[in-house]
Amino acid sequence: MKQIKVLFKGYYWCKNTFPETSGVYAIYSTNDNKVSKLCYIGRSNNIDRRIKEHANSDYPAKDKYCYSYCELSEYQAKLSEAALVNECQPIGNDQYKDEYPEDYESVELIIEGEHYQIPNTIRR
Repeated sequence: MKQIKVLFKGYYWCKNTFPETSGVYAIYSTNDNKVSKLCYIGRSNNIDRRIKEHANSDYPAKDKYCYSYCELSEYQAKLSEAALVNECQPIGNDQYKDEYPEDYESVELIIEGEHYQIPNTIRR
C-alpha cells in the first residue's frame, strides 16, 4: 500500500495565484466568508490554470467559492483524487464516487493542513 502525505494549504479566493505544478485541489462553497461545504475535488498538472478555469466557467459566483490545494506528483495526484472523491463524495464529482479503480495502486492518504469535510486518513 502506497502512503501519500496530502498537505492542503489553507483556503483561498480565485483571485489568488496558485502553483503552476501538479496536485489536487478542493472547491468549497462559502457562507458569510466561511467555508461551508466541500463541492468538488480535482487534480491538475497546473493547479493555477485549472482553478482559474473552474472560477471562470463552472462556478461563476467567484466570491461564493474558495479553494484549497496540495502539490503532488502527477501519479500521486491521480491516486489521491480517486481516493478523496471516493471517500468524501463531493456533489460536483461523478467519477470515482462509486468505487476506487481496481487498476490503481492501493493508497493510504495522510491528510494534513486545512481540509474541511475531509477525514485525516483515507485507505483505498
